[in-house]
Amino acid sequence: MSRIREDAARRRITGLDGASPATGPPATAGFTFNRAEVFQILQRAEENARVGTRVPEMQRFSNPLMRRAARAVARVVILLTQVITTPQRLFNQTVLQAFNLIIRMQDQQIDQLEKGMADVKARLTFQERAFKDMLQKIRSDLPDLPDSQTAASASEPLQHLTDPFYVAFENQFRGSREEVTERLEIYLPVIEAARAGTPERRILDVGSGRGEWLDLLASRGMEAYGVDVNQSLLQDCQQRGLAVEAGDGIRHLRQLPDASLGAVTAFHLIEHITFDRLIDLLDEILRVLKPGGVVVFETPNARNILVGAGDFYRDPTHRHPVHPDTLAFAAKSRGFARANAYFFAREGDLQILRPASEYRFARLIDYVRVSRDYALIAYRP
Repeated sequence: MSRIREDAARRRITGLDGASPATGPPATAGFTFNRAEVFQILQRAEENARVGTRVPEMQRFSNPLMRRAARAVARVVILLTQVITTPQRLFNQTVLQAFNLIIRMQDQQIDQLEKGMADVKARLTFQERAFKDMLQKIRSDLPDLPDSQTAASASEPLQHLTDPFYVAFENQFRGSREEVTERLEIYLPVIEAARAGTPERRILDVGSGRGEWLDLLASRGMEAYGVDVNQSLLQDCQQRGLAVEAGDGIRHLRQLPDASLGAVTAFHLIEHITFDRLIDLLDEILRVLKPGGVVVFETPNARNILVGAGDFYRDPTHRHPVHPDTLAFAAKSRGFARANAYFFAREGDLQILRPASEYRFARLIDYVRVSRDYALIAYRP
């Protein structure tokens, strides 16, 4: 068997016809299992296993009579040598059958492992959510001490002292309402395709801010409401007739029933929270979305060198940028389907969402030209 393996390795490198190998590193360096290549080798081996059974075409003889005579001689030789070649053919067929059996057994083992891994992942996700629910119940059952209640009520007004400052900051650096509304229009087809915005599939905007997105959705007749912690922004939205509620976004999501929303959006929110809270946010959004529901995040693009090197830190409430690959991976790992990051690009006069995976960073200028923001779009299965 060792000789057979050596011969198979030699044939994979040089080719079955004995030709020299192609230029490049030896095939044994950095070897990876390639099923298609294995099947090609087995197919060639099966073709060559029937040694001593085929009569050559004798094309080297140009004269037809000579060619027929040569073939007749070859038939006689084959008949005489079959005493020797028959055991070899049987051995070849046995070895090939063994290899095919091994491959089928490996396929079955791989299928079993994949099914087992999927089951383990599902169980872990279930246990994790059950554990989080248990912790939440324990926290809710614990009574608050009087002094902690007093401290909380006393500190609440202090938490909103900077609210007017942040409103002025947004007005200065975020852009006008008209500009922001125009940029947000690119997400309307995504929402419409998810059939969100109906009374049965409402839209929640977490961190609704100045309410440009809610205004845009209302102008299209879509059912939507927002949640924010900034009292100044909330008052402004309420005066304009927008449906907004005061509160922390994750805490609000935890109060919603399962599969109750058609879409959840959050524009320039995740860069303000820790990674642990980002995971909590993804988990709660997945829970409250209806099947086929969509989540849309927009956040500064760390792959833009101007953003990563300075502009991101203009906002004093920013914690850290989230890389597009990291955000897409986090969404997929928490159970979302079709989770992808998108850059903004221009096609003529139209602005489009371009998959981040299609963008090539070949030159330094590419890190400057890439969009300063990016979007995550993902769906509940």
